[in-house]
Amino acid sequence: KLQKKTDWTEKSAENLQHLREAVKAVKNGQTIRQAAHNYGINKSSLWRAVRNFSAGKSLVSLSEASQFRRIFSLEEEAVLVEYLLKASRIGFSLDTSTLKSLAIRNSKRVPDSWRTQKSAGKDWLKGFKSRHSQLSIRTPEPTSIARATAFNKTNVGPFFDKLKQLYEELSLTPERIYNVDETALSTSQKPQKVVAESRVK
Repeated sequence: KLQKKTDWTEKSAENLQHLREAVKAVKNGQTIRQAAHNYGINKSSLWRAVRNFSAGKSLVSLSEASQFRRIFSLEEEAVLVEYLLKASRIGFSLDTSTLKSLAIRNSKRVPDSWRTQKSAGKDWLKGFKSRHSQLSIRTPEPTSIARATAFNKTNVGPFFDKLKQLYEELSLTPERIYNVDETALSTSQKPQKVVAESRVK
């Protein structure tokens, strides 16, 4: 099994500040889990930092600092989350490959492996998703472009008006209504997993 490596060899003042704030939050009553989630820090690293702080030891070691170094600030991540949610709501969700490629299109200092692969790593994606519970990795429903563009109020409204009229004329009750689909027939490609809003189809 390959050992996880890191390209980071020095402390980050910004992330050390995040750690201090997280430790302070724990001291003020937050749980380790809550503070770790709020500040994007590994729970085990935060637990060790709280323990060391209580014992009067150094707040963070060089190896621990590399575990929770953030690429983006909280504000920048918030902007990215809003973009992902907006794209999802209008039917253009980004797949995970596109999201990871977006992460390197900036002047931020990133691991060398990101530049080589022209994409952020799986660990970054996992951490980003864990910090933002409103996002989830979903498999979208296959839909042809013709069906997607035709699904609008102008086209769909008359259908339901006529359906309601038919129900009333024939006195149809729920047990007499069946749904039929084109079994085993596909008019679209199998989609890749995309990043979308949680609990929304």
